[in-house]
Amino acid sequence: MNATTDQPYQGTLDKEFFDNAVSKSTLDDWQYEMRREMQEILPGLYLGPLSVCKDTIGLQTNGITHILCFLDALETNLFKSTQTLSNYFHFKAVEISDSNTQNLISSFPSVSTEIKNVLQHSNGKILVCCNGGMSRSPCFVIAYVMETFELGAVQAYNFVQSKRLCINPKENFKSQLKVI
Repeated sequence: MNATTDQPYQGTLDKEFFDNAVSKSTLDDWQYEMRREMQEILPGLYLGPLSVCKDTIGLQTNGITHILCFLDALETNLFKSTQTLSNYFHFKAVEISDSNTQNLISSFPSVSTEIKNVLQHSNGKILVCCNGGMSRSPCFVIAYVMETFELGAVQAYNFVQSKRLCINPKENFKSQLKVI
């Protein structure tokens, strides 16, 4: 969304856009505390930790309409705010383990479709999150960027990291991104 008009982004998101975003990002822009916040990766697409879901007013203030959350079985049992979030947002939890044996590839297409539907068809804003917002959820955002803008894994990774510096997916997850 365009911040000044609240209309869908009309600019050109091409290779130059992604290269410029990465080159303009510096470590000086990032503060350690920002890992506890969500960052806007693309217009209407936010990435962050599960803890930001506790602030429903803040999410609403930012225009979030949908939350897509990646949790493992234990996290699902510990996270009791699902019903509360469902009262305010279109909330979907996807059971994905943060382990070296987890296959993400089979879930990439449905997650990309979900994000695309929110951004292009619902004119909504979506928060994609996992426990720390550093491993699982960034992989799905990277996969979405790769598919939508026909970018390679490295360029998409660098772009997402330029917006949320603290991402650090497991090596197995990075390897899966390279084969899609």
